[in-house]
Amino acid sequence: MATEDGYFLGRRLAGVDLSDYAAVRQALQDFETPRKPHTARQVQQAFVLGKLFHHAPPPVQAVRDAVLDHTPLLQKVVGESAPGEILKQLTAIDAAEQRFAAIRGGAGR
Repeated sequence: MATEDGYFLGRRLAGVDLSDYAAVRQALQDFETPRKPHTARQVQQAFVLGKLFHHAPPPVQAVRDAVLDHTPLLQKVVGESAPGEILKQLTAIDAAEQRFAAIRGGAGR
């Protein structure tokens, strides 16, 4: 997520006069708004998986391991949402690249 954030933050700040407080604030807001739902989902999913993998009581660990080893549960919970998320991110990257190219007059493409 740090790589994603760095990319999108850089693109939002591209062409912004960093001495213009209002412009920087708007660019940061434009960066943060679409990232909040995505990062919240990732944090929640990491929390749940951390609890499941690392904090299950010993009697439950054997059941957990059997379920994860012999069913597609983990793929259904984590894996099936991944392609949709990746496509959304690629769409956002394409839009960011178009904005960046417009700011730079097409340079760098």
